[in-house]
Amino acid sequence: MELPNQAPAATLVFRTLLAHGPLTRAEIGRRTGLSSGAVTKAATPSPPVDDLIRYGIVLFEALVDMASGTPSKSEALGFGTEEIVPWRMGAVV
Repeated sequence: MELPNQAPAATLVFRTLLAHGPLTRAEIGRRTGLSSGAVTKAATPSPPVDDLIRYGIVLFEALVDMASGTPSKSEALGFGTEEIVPWRMGAVV
């Protein structure tokens, strides 16, 4: 999901805040790997409230679709079909 008219750093900051709630700029930088200047630039100005609500709705609908069985983009492209299962199937005695 791409947020319209937003730089990739701004999208990363927004997703981090959406996932973890209010954070300091320093904590956002630690979690995202962005410099403090990049976090400041990405967070200023913040998107209008209507956009935040629309982004939340888009994200929620994407999660509901995936939980309902719609393949994710990586599944649709065939990535992950060769994965190794690191545990034994069935009962372990």
